[in-house]
Amino acid sequence: MRQGKVEQYKDRAWLHRKYYVNKLSLEKVGELCGVSHNCIWEWLKKNGIERRSHSEHLKGKPAWNSDLTSNVDKRILAGNTHGMWGKIQPEKSRKIARMKAKIWYMKNPTFHKGKNNPFYGRKHSEESLQKNRKANSMENHYNWQGGLSFGSYGTEFNKGLKLFVRQRDDFICQLCGVMENGREHDCHHVDYNKKNNNEINLILLCKSCNSKANRDRERWEFLYQTLQEIRGTRSVDND
Repeated sequence: MRQGKVEQYKDRAWLHRKYYVNKLSLEKVGELCGVSHNCIWEWLKKNGIERRSHSEHLKGKPAWNSDLTSNVDKRILAGNTHGMWGKIQPEKSRKIARMKAKIWYMKNPTFHKGKNNPFYGRKHSEESLQKNRKANSMENHYNWQGGLSFGSYGTEFNKGLKLFVRQRDDFICQLCGVMENGREHDCHHVDYNKKNNNEINLILLCKSCNSKANRDRERWEFLYQTLQEIRGTRSVDND
């Protein structure tokens, strides 16, 4: 009997009923079978059962803190005894924390890619795509800069200056370390001001890394400014 109970999760119909019909979580299903939630997740994938969305998972459930009060919850009791109680973390500290998180994700690029992504194997409907395009176009986009990207570069931003920056940075992307290979890297403006063509404001990035800098501009500006300050500008002749 025990063996039969443990292996119930391998049966597609049983697993589908518990997960979708009874709305049990992976942890609850795992408890019924004496296995971990990761094991249940693996068998969902093996049986071709899509994982419920986060909103479906939370539907009908009370908020995590709905039944907590200052009398029963230590997190609330600890309030005014916490070292940061009543304080605001400096903007510089927040930027550093955000940048550390960003660097971690860059070092672990497969964390939520491929089969590790909860959306793996699924597609947006055309209606959803149209809705997203409309919600994120031009002025509606959170990163809209008033058409700043359409502005013109200064006259000094020419082939000679670009070649100088490429030679100074050894033809290597200063973020990911990839070297040019038949395709020139981009000269990125650290402060996003196309008129500021001072060599300290220019850094060499590959196409992929340069495209990333179009989002979270404050974070990237802080990172590249820090890199430039640390290394300084290097001369082409390595004087």
